[in-house]
Order: sequence, then structure tokens, then C-alpha cells
Amino acid sequence: MPRRTDPNDIRAILRRDPVWSVYALGDLEPGMAAKTRWFAPDLTLVLRDYGTSILFAIGTGSVREALDHVTWPVHLQVQTDALDVAHGLKRHGTPGSATRPRPASAQAMCPSCSGCTATRPAKCRISSF
Repeated sequence: MPRRTDPNDIRAILRRDPVWSVYALGDLEPGMAAKTRWFAPDLTLVLRDYGTSILFAIGTGSVREALDHVTWPVHLQVQTDALDVAHGLKRHGTPGSATRPRPASAQAMCPSCSGCTATRPAKCRISSF
């Protein structure tokens, strides 16, 4: 799949949902460029910083390819559809503290283990958000 490299194109996609994309918009700053990779056809970001990888996605079309570029541990900032794709492709990770806020839908603890942030037992321990 192609990579996205034009900051103006990326910014236009992120501005479709600025609340969800607020951190990713900040990752377009010039000082962050060397730490980021943007993937198409939807929009997926892999950011390597803070001793971890952060995967942010709008849509699912580029999640598979982006997962090949993360290192563990990885923090996911994805919506349910992309979480389903990630869960089917990668081994379970161990939960940790998130560098970025979790979406409101992820605030409840997993009922099967009470140790991760998954909202359903089927998603248990995929990784932290």
C-alpha cells in the first residue's frame, strides 16, 4: 500500500474528525516528521517515540500494513473496526499505561481479566490504548 507523505493531504483527512485526531494533527509538526510514518488508503499513523510505538487509525484500509512497522510495546489509538483488524493479526500484548488518553468507549475494564482496557473479553489483552 502507498505511504502518505503530503502533510496537507494528511491534515485534510484528520480535520474531518478533529476531536478524534487532535494528537495526530500535532504529529504533523515539523519536529515530529522523522518519528512518523503515514499509510494509505485510509489513514494510519505509526509514531515511534516515548520508548514505544503508537498506532493511530482512521478506518481500517491501512492498519494491516502499518502493524508491520510497529515495535512492541505498542499503544493503539483506534476505533472498534480497526481494533478488530489488529486483534486478528497480532499476538496479544501486555497492557500498560497509555501515553495518550483512551477514547471514552475504552474506559471500562475487561470483565474477564480486570487487567486490561478491552471493552469485550474477545479483545482482552490486545494492548493498551
